[in-house]
Amino acid sequence: MIDRRTAMVAGAGLLAIPGLVSAQVSPTGLFCSSLEEKLTCWKPDLATGSLTKLSEISMPGQIQFGWRHPKAQVVYLGLAETKTGGKNLLAAVAFDKDGKLFLLGTPIPIERPIHLTVDQTGTYVMLTINTPAHIAVYPIQADHTVGPIIDQSGKPPFGIFGHQVRVLPSGKTAMLVTRGVRSTKYENKDPGGLRFFSFGPGGKLTYRESVAPNGGFGFGPRNCDFSKDGRFAYQTLELQNKLLTFGIHNDRFTDEPIFTASSTPDLTKPYEEAGIVLGDIHLHPDGHSVYAANRSSLFTKPEEAIDTICHFKLNLKTGEPTLAGQYNTEGQHPRTFFINGTGKMLVAANVRVGPALVGGKPVAKAPVCLTTFLIAPDGALKLANRYEIATPNGENQYWCAFV
Repeated sequence: MIDRRTAMVAGAGLLAIPGLVSAQVSPTGLFCSSLEEKLTCWKPDLATGSLTKLSEISMPGQIQFGWRHPKAQVVYLGLAETKTGGKNLLAAVAFDKDGKLFLLGTPIPIERPIHLTVDQTGTYVMLTINTPAHIAVYPIQADHTVGPIIDQSGKPPFGIFGHQVRVLPSGKTAMLVTRGVRSTKYENKDPGGLRFFSFGPGGKLTYRESVAPNGGFGFGPRNCDFSKDGRFAYQTLELQNKLLTFGIHNDRFTDEPIFTASSTPDLTKPYEEAGIVLGDIHLHPDGHSVYAANRSSLFTKPEEAIDTICHFKLNLKTGEPTLAGQYNTEGQHPRTFFINGTGKMLVAANVRVGPALVGGKPVAKAPVCLTTFLIAPDGALKLANRYEIATPNGENQYWCAFV
């Protein structure tokens, strides 16, 4: 917990926190993970893939997602209310080189968030609200706290069930990934789509266009990431277990994917029977590989669980991904994972207790855990460590990231 004096000092501005400097000058390489309202900072060892716990604080709500400021040692967290308490809030948390965490200012009330991002300049925080789907934009102030919401005029067609917001590499276009609503047999009863908005001065969004192959039916997108050179976008389809590659030209996606790859090529059962869905995605910092997470559901049979990090090698000329390996996360439902900026280590956060394969054996109630991998020069993963997290009250581990 943070005492009153520490909170007041932190809220007064970043310069008041010892050891807090620009991330571009002195990157920390620290790792953060959440367990309900608790935020924990860890020190990673890139040689062994180990994690050493440094500090922990409690937030006034369940941590749904976070995003690091591109220039300062600050992470922005979307907090959600729960049945047992908490509130929907947007919080700014600073961290110093020793991994100490400091709440900056007072978290501000928001609608219930599901994802957030920070633009490349570190000027705005953008939240994804899933129902009704829309993007909420907040300015980042000089002291790195968050200002009041920026009014967006009109009612643009945001789509159905917003799941992720990203800013394209140019910094001029925002994209809202809308998953639609699942129905049966890999389909969705309400269409999914990718909605694009010009991102102008003052944080204003102007709707431009949508990309929705087949009208958005059979298209249930969840998370997106971009190639290092900005020429390609890699989009996971949660409802279809597919990785799609779109070309990008002048901040516009191709109308149809130029490549399609499966994350579960051997899976023959539909979601209703297998409970396997695709989720988070990240490009390797060197650009040669893309990784995506398969996730089992609570009704998945333990012996049929597929909780894996998929490694796709990329053709750097054409952008085509080729599945090169799958690596078991030794836990249930890796909602998030992240890659260290050096490209040498990956950590997956298995979100809850549930059916999974652990050590190659089916386990009905595998514990919540953090699983670390070392990354070889060719992008292949090697299991390094597994850290079980105590969850006496059924807590969930929703988010993790290297910061």
